[in-house]
Order: sequence, then C-alpha cells, then structure tokens
Amino acid sequence: MARLEIYALGEVEAGARSLAEAEKLGYVPGRREAAMLGDGYLRRATASRSRAAVLTGEQRMRELTKARDDYQRCITYFDPIIAFGHAAQNLEICKAQLLRIDRQIEQELFGS
Repeated sequence: MARLEIYALGEVEAGARSLAEAEKLGYVPGRREAAMLGDGYLRRATASRSRAAVLTGEQRMRELTKARDDYQRCITYFDPIIAFGHAAQNLEICKAQLLRIDRQIEQELFGS
C-alpha cells in the first residue's frame, strides 16, 4: 500500500503511516522502504521548488520552506542506505538542492 501511496499518488505521509501500521503488525522495514520514503520526499521537494520558481512573496517563501524540509527528510532517509540502489546519487541531489534552497531563502529574507 505504501508504494502506491508514495509513487502513484504522491502521498508521502500516507505511505509513512502505512509503513508505521505495518510495523505495528510485525513488519520489519528495510532499505527498500527507506529508499521509497526518500524518493517520495525528493519528488515532493522538487515539486515545491518548481512551484516556488513561479511565485512571489509569502507563497514563494512557503514553497521554499516546504522544499527545504522535504530535502532534509530526503537526506535523513538516504544517508543510512547509500550502498542501496540509487541512494548515494539521490542523497547528493538532495544535499545540493538543500544548499540551493538555503541560499534562495537567505536572499528572500536578507536580499542579495
């Protein structure tokens, strides 16, 4: 269920809740589930960053902040599993985008 929620529906929190429910029932999540959550946060962060690019003011800051939070979550999930799949590559993408977002937020708050 979590896979559908994250990849098909783009509902990362719903996927995380499904995984938490499965854990309560004895399921032991592994690298695949961490990668799935990392992917979900990466996708959502990228969408927020794209929306921020066309917005101004409070809406832009809100989307930049959401993107920043999701890139940070992405790092949290990919960091422990860097030897799995594309985790190392995705981790570096998240780290680079986090730095970019931080610079954008700083520019928005303090000017150039």
